[in-house]
Amino acid sequence: QKTNTYTPQQNGMIERMNRTIVEKARCLLYDADIGKKFWAEAVNTAVYLRNRCVAAGLNKTPIELWSNRKPDVSHIRIFGSEVMVHIPKETRKKFDKKSRKMVLVG
Repeated sequence: QKTNTYTPQQNGMIERMNRTIVEKARCLLYDADIGKKFWAEAVNTAVYLRNRCVAAGLNKTPIELWSNRKPDVSHIRIFGSEVMVHIPKETRKKFDKKSRKMVLVG
């Protein structure tokens, strides 16, 4: 179903979902204290999490409804948490560190 250009009132459900995603992304950025420059990663993470949370009234996640399988969430980590990233052997010298601290953003 099509809607007229620049008339968000014709598409209330989607507009509300967009608002929810933006609010979730804002919370992720604020909680991680990493600044607005990572807004795109925060939005992607918010959508990823939303698709793996149970939808109200349906008792299934959007991913479940789409693929008929329960999503695996065992790999999900906290957005903005400190992580250790492996440095490949080819890019380091003998006594260099094998990993370095970074921030998880997606």
